[in-house]
Amino acid sequence: VRPGTTLRAGLSLLPRGRTAQPVVAAIELAAGATVGAYRVIERLGEGGMGTVYTVEHKVLGRRHALKVLRPGLVEGERDAADRFLREARAAARIHHANIVDVYDFGHLRDGRPYFVMELLSGESLADRVDRGPLAPSEAIAIIRQLADALAAAHDCGVIHADVTPGNAFLVGDGSVAKLLDFGLAELVGETVRDETNNFVLGTPSYISPEQLLGLAATDRSDQYSLGVVLFELLAGRPPYVNADLRQLCLAHVNAPIPDVMSKFGPLPPKLIDLVTTCLQKSPQARFPGMRAVLAALDEVEQVTDRSGWRRWLSR
Repeated sequence: VRPGTTLRAGLSLLPRGRTAQPVVAAIELAAGATVGAYRVIERLGEGGMGTVYTVEHKVLGRRHALKVLRPGLVEGERDAADRFLREARAAARIHHANIVDVYDFGHLRDGRPYFVMELLSGESLADRVDRGPLAPSEAIAIIRQLADALAAAHDCGVIHADVTPGNAFLVGDGSVAKLLDFGLAELVGETVRDETNNFVLGTPSYISPEQLLGLAATDRSDQYSLGVVLFELLAGRPPYVNADLRQLCLAHVNAPIPDVMSKFGPLPPKLIDLVTTCLQKSPQARFPGMRAVLAALDEVEQVTDRSGWRRWLSR
């Protein structure tokens, strides 16, 4: 199953790229078009729910990214506009260096919502890991930043609910990581569902067992997904890989946690404990919160300094 595929709790799969007829006649945002206070410079690309453009503020001259809801809504995803608004509001609610900034929100003349956000230059974490495993020191540095971003989100009562390499971005030379795409974000105690079909949404390779079982995502659900990402950064692949969607989901729920040592080679015990704890099937068996994950990362770094693992981690 390719990262970015939309998963539904009944194990029915609908790729994000499938489109239906537009609900309204969509406006074409060509270069030079005006959207509120912004002028369109160029089209950057298209994701699951939105198309992204480079825009420039007509007065200030600053360049930003503008994301607008795609004109072709996927059949059976009529809550797409709500999820798009949720993404903008959740990201704007959290002020953190490792979360993309959202500056403005509005609607095009055709009724589609858009929001204006920070324009980033670099590559997605998914693109980086596609080239192979990361050095442990690099992986830990990235995970620390994402964990810090998630801790800030959780402090604001926001659960990301879809932490994946595709939803993280490495800015510039890759030393700064940004958490993106709060389209499935939810407030504590809520569950993100397709209201038409009562399906739970997420990304199969990274979704937590409790989300697959239809329970509300919590901060510990984000922790599980972050553990999957850390595993993939170190091993070059997620802990569970299966072309059969049902078997992949069952692995998240029932399969033993893969032997970390067999995948990574010799690692400090505290780093192995960190990965293993994040990947526990039961949320109660994981760390009590993202701040505890950050504390565990501190311990990993302290151990590497004392025992000489620092040289190994930096190789």
